[in-house]
Amino acid sequence: VGGEFAVSKAEQKRQIEALRTLNSCLTTLAADQPELFEGLSIRLYHPDSAPFDTSSFLDDSGSYNLRTSSIESYVADDGCLHIVADRHRIQEAVASLDLGRARLLTRLSLFWVHRVRQLSPPLKALLGTDNVWCDSRTEEGSQKFVLWAGCVLERRRGPLEEFDRVLGGRRFAFSLLVHSDESSPMVDFLATSSVLQVRSNCPPPRLLEFLAGEMGLAANEAAESVASSKAEEEALLEKVRAALGAKHVICVCSSYDSAGVMDAAQRLLDCADVLRGVVDLSGASIAIDDCYELWESGFISIPHNFQVKDLRPELRKLL
Repeated sequence: VGGEFAVSKAEQKRQIEALRTLNSCLTTLAADQPELFEGLSIRLYHPDSAPFDTSSFLDDSGSYNLRTSSIESYVADDGCLHIVADRHRIQEAVASLDLGRARLLTRLSLFWVHRVRQLSPPLKALLGTDNVWCDSRTEEGSQKFVLWAGCVLERRRGPLEEFDRVLGGRRFAFSLLVHSDESSPMVDFLATSSVLQVRSNCPPPRLLEFLAGEMGLAANEAAESVASSKAEEEALLEKVRAALGAKHVICVCSSYDSAGVMDAAQRLLDCADVLRGVVDLSGASIAIDDCYELWESGFISIPHNFQVKDLRPELRKLL
């Protein structure tokens, strides 16, 4: 429902309204054919939250022009039904959708998703990475991954058995993300992450060169360090949560601020007993961020560079 995760009460109310409108429409349309929408995916939008799109049209003078407006209900290339829940027009809009085409496209899209799931485990085993991911939210992303993964796996059965021979069962602490962003390098690893990003048109020898060389060793060491730091951070945040009696304590800061986050968490832990005596944080959801703020989701954010003397007045205002 909607184009993104709803956190505000207003957006949640709009989504409930959209669901009720759709339910009323489908109850009427599917009264005699309960299986009418069986097996199909629906992405629903409230009229006030429907995304904009640009389309061409023929004006009164006979010239083609462009206009930008909210989308109309349509069948996407992956077979998903995108429906705008306008209660005045939804009945006509849904009835006009080509459900036969939607089913055909859905089966095709599911084929590629199924192939992604089939090829990911053997690719992970061959490369020795912690995991293998791709952008399977779109059919194009799944398709490109399948074709690329097939090309890499074929190397395993080639005359030289390249990956098996060169890597020799080596294991890496990072995961592999296959994407199709042409503006990114063929193979890209950030020192602060534990993910190796590889383009879906990367030649297999180029990836093998990275994994088997010094860059692969350096990436593995960095990933192990990141994993260790993350585990320490999560353990400390859990101690803070328990000490404050909170429901959640999370961090939303950049990985570049990990030292500041650890320092902030330790200071919260050190002053937890005093803080609980002046502010009731039982059941609260707290996020270590860059400012004091009350989120629409109910989370309370605390800056990672907070001063202990400011906690009591600032938290009381937010609570």
